[in-house]
Amino acid sequence: MSDAEAKSPKLKYVLLAGVALFGMASSVYATSKSERKAATDKAEVSAIAVATETAPASAMPAVSKIVAKSSVTGKTTDITFPYHRDGSAPDEKIDVTFKVDYAKGQTGLFHITPDDCLDLIEVNGKTVALTGDALAQKCNWQQGFTLDLTQYLSKGTNNVHALVRNTGGWVGFDFVPVAK
Repeated sequence: MSDAEAKSPKLKYVLLAGVALFGMASSVYATSKSERKAATDKAEVSAIAVATETAPASAMPAVSKIVAKSSVTGKTTDITFPYHRDGSAPDEKIDVTFKVDYAKGQTGLFHITPDDCLDLIEVNGKTVALTGDALAQKCNWQQGFTLDLTQYLSKGTNNVHALVRNTGGWVGFDFVPVAK
């Protein structure tokens, strides 16, 4: 892969989707919990490496304090992106909250991959309207979609809330800043 290809945001999406699928596919073939965990850990490290090599860190908002709450268990868990787990109940909803530290000049574009559907996203208490590609792809757990949140972000710390609905199998969510 050339340097130009590695820095291409379009290619980044493909790699991130491939990384997420690699983690999931590996768990299907893994014969033990330890092999599944090893595959998941490897996928998370690869995804972070891909995301950070596409733009300087100063151009990317920082995402932190990520928490997920299951509608089935009621349990709240600290998580990292990409987040995914198997054994989820159909129609389970994952309520994900996190912080985005945003500065003027940083990208407001984010690549979102819900597994299975993104039912709601709010920034600082304002519901983000899903239109166009985001509306058409809100249930695309394989490739996700890009959403421009610039108009919803304020300088400093922003509160983001997402509601992800599972339709069976794996449940997960990924939220990655995308270089301009």
